[in-house]
Amino acid sequence: GWIELHWSPPSGSLLVDSYEVQKRLVVSDSLESMKWETVTNTCQNTRYLVQELRPCAQYEFRVRALTFDGWSSFSEVGGKYTTGRRH
Repeated sequence: GWIELHWSPPSGSLLVDSYEVQKRLVVSDSLESMKWETVTNTCQNTRYLVQELRPCAQYEFRVRALTFDGWSSFSEVGGKYTTGRRH
């Protein structure tokens, strides 16, 4: 499966060198979801196509920006996203 993510650039006039996108699989039968995994840390745009996801699975995503000042804090998780069935 795949999911296309979109986000807004950081506020202010900071130039963004790249973005880091992380994913986490949400495990429904566990109190604890799996750990965060970096998908990319070289994204140059405010959108990214996350591929090779499990079909019919729930994921959470977060993003942070690399600027002249270093890495920002991660964004808040924007909700849970479910991938479709494999055809």
